[in-house]
Amino acid sequence: MVAVFILLHLCIYGGATAYNSSYDGDSGPVGGMKHPPEAGLLERYGGLFLQLLGAGTISLWGWGLGLCAGVLILMGTAYSHPRWRWKARPVLSLVVVAIGQGVIPFLIGYLVGAPLSRLSLEVWVAISASALLILGTYPLSQVYQVEEDEARGDVTFSVRYGPHMAFNFARFIVGAGIGALGLAIVLSPGGRLFWLYILPVAYFVFDRTLASWRRVFESNTVYENHDRSFLMSLGASAMFALLAISEIAAASKGLYE
Repeated sequence: MVAVFILLHLCIYGGATAYNSSYDGDSGPVGGMKHPPEAGLLERYGGLFLQLLGAGTISLWGWGLGLCAGVLILMGTAYSHPRWRWKARPVLSLVVVAIGQGVIPFLIGYLVGAPLSRLSLEVWVAISASALLILGTYPLSQVYQVEEDEARGDVTFSVRYGPHMAFNFARFIVGAGIGALGLAIVLSPGGRLFWLYILPVAYFVFDRTLASWRRVFESNTVYENHDRSFLMSLGASAMFALLAISEIAAASKGLYE
């Protein structure tokens, strides 16, 4: 599980980020970097090689894992490459991100420990929760890049519908994702119901943080809005990492049937 996790996030997602950066040519802040280095052919072909290396290694654990990794590479290529540039289509880009970062990585993690034939209702609900949470937060990662995306000709969700729609979208979709996650816990045999008390608190913190950012968004600089976006992503990642580690620890102690 640890090996597949590293290969997925370091090789496939890391390679896809490098590949995408070679076409984006960002000069402003992005992904935690306020002054990103210039990306060129090394990042393009190096990123593609890194993805293929990760997918090939992951496939050693099973053909299903390799297939999922291959689909991620194809989607990431079409997302970035000028010939298709799915990133520049506001609705299609949301679908790609929900599937490519919400559904497929969930399936990769699931396939490490169980076959697809064992997919149950609570697992499908958890998959939908993963997709919704990724979908809801995605526009927040581009809301500070509207001017740069417009200059490139990329009609992203935030470019087409504006920053305030991106905030409203995030508030509603993340709320739906938190609700789906709670339902998955209720449906899961051995699911620890104390999470049902924590999840609403987590959403309340997210909602209030989002509202605070929205109030100052127009007066903030691009760099300040980038920092807000990055810190929100970091906080959400930390919360779900805590949830995952807690559940793995509980399972290792035999708390599940």
